[in-house]
Amino acid sequence: ASPTTSAPTTSSPTMEVCPNDSPCDALEAIVDSPPVAISTIGCTPESTTDIPFPNRLENSAWISFNAPPTGCVNVRFYRDSRGDAELALYETEKCDVFPFRRLAFNDDYFGLDPYLFEVYGLEPRKAYYVLLDGYGRSMVNGTISVLSCLRTVSPTSAPTVSAAPTFGCDYDLPCNAVEGEVGGDALTISTQSCTSEFSDFVPFPFLITNSAWLSVVAPSSGCLRIDFDGIGAGLSIAVGIFEAGPGGTCDDFPFVNVAATNFFGGLQSHIGYEDLIGDQLYYIMVDGQPGSPVTTTVSFSDPCAVPTFPPTAPPTERCGPACRVLCSLFPRRPQCNN
Repeated sequence: ASPTTSAPTTSSPTMEVCPNDSPCDALEAIVDSPPVAISTIGCTPESTTDIPFPNRLENSAWISFNAPPTGCVNVRFYRDSRGDAELALYETEKCDVFPFRRLAFNDDYFGLDPYLFEVYGLEPRKAYYVLLDGYGRSMVNGTISVLSCLRTVSPTSAPTVSAAPTFGCDYDLPCNAVEGEVGGDALTISTQSCTSEFSDFVPFPFLITNSAWLSVVAPSSGCLRIDFDGIGAGLSIAVGIFEAGPGGTCDDFPFVNVAATNFFGGLQSHIGYEDLIGDQLYYIMVDGQPGSPVTTTVSFSDPCAVPTFPPTAPPTERCGPACRVLCSLFPRRPQCNN
């Protein structure tokens, strides 16, 4: 009898749906090299306790890069599909050492791609991590580029001053902030003639050039939406939300940067945050980028508030001939008034 041979078994190749689903699996990007392809399809979210983020994480993908000698980078995402993308930059000692420290965040609305502009003070040759997340579970495809920039001054190396500088606008110090109110009237502010803060007092991932300040008490829900209207075409602003230092006063430095973003003008823009402490005072810094004299209208609202509606009256019946007979006997019937 001839020997029995079994047919070879075949297996379908397995495809990695999201190969860079965690920081330790991040795709490596080379600064000043061609963009890296990235997608949030099939990715899972991280815990916001481990990865601080102003919105809920939905489907995060990661890249990493080594900081250039200048310690300054621009990170840009270019999408090739629909969807709302969010971008954040982090530092950590190792890819699995939590929590990470967020250095920059941006979520550009109305179809604009998120862009982290001049994130400076990075340690040369140190590894940093970039998170791309699809807001509202958006499945986003595109490329990310990391480009070096020329700013070489570390945020902690600003010169110290013994006397308060002279300021050119009425609200370019936190203690002179324009007071806003959630649900209140819109405020108009301008960065014209404003000066910058020292970044060792007010840590910020973007270059501070002419900052104007507002303050607002967060609603009890901890959710805050800030709307900006009237930013001129061709101009851009950077916005930061800050907590005061341990003493909680407007001059208690250094401030704590809760969130930061930047976006371009020509469109009505808004940013939203969901992890603030309810009923706590926050300071909002608006800075013209880079040095733009921007005038904008600012309003605050609570996106988590439950809408209230006036009570509706029960429907009434019109009183016909039979009704009028009954009304002659029972005039207090509700239909008798119609």
